[in-house]
Order: sequence, then structure tokens, then C-alpha cells
Amino acid sequence: MSGAGPIVIAAGGTGGHVFPALALARGLIRDGLATHFVTDQRGDSFGTEFADVPCHTVRAGALAGRGLLGTVRGLAELVLGVLQARSLLRWPSLLPTG
Repeated sequence: MSGAGPIVIAAGGTGGHVFPALALARGLIRDGLATHFVTDQRGDSFGTEFADVPCHTVRAGALAGRGLLGTVRGLAELVLGVLQARSLLRWPSLLPTG
């Protein structure tokens, strides 16, 4: 993978998504591959589990079932999260390769 950036695994929300993603990240790191984990605020609540995996948090929001104000706020959170993720993944990336 000469010249390639790090592997980025993204999962958010529940332990059912976060823990399998972390297991994959740990396996890739064990194999010597630069790997980073990206999650949202809910996934970040498992923060003590990330001690051995480089972790980054981006914003996320929901649109359904929140009324007009909640939908607008959710849309704003999604836009901010997209901008954060874009900045994080830009090449040359903010993510270190080692």
C-alpha cells in the first residue's frame, strides 16, 4: 500500500456497531496497518474502550421524528459532521500515517 493513507473505520451509535468496528481496527493495527476509528458523540460515550486505537469524533444528527426545530437542528449537525469528516479525510490528511 505504498503511498496510501491510513485505513479509516467509521461506526456510530450503539455498542453493536462500535465494538465490532473496534475489533476490526485492533486487528488491522496488530497487522501493522495505520488505522483510525471515527465515531459520533454517541459512540464516543464508549471512550475508555478506545485507549489502544486512534479515535476521532464527528458530529451527527437525526432528521426524523423531531418536529420542525429538531429537524433543522439535526440538519445543521449533519452538515457540521460532513465538514468535520471532510477535513479529517482530506489528503494530505490530518490523520497521521503512523
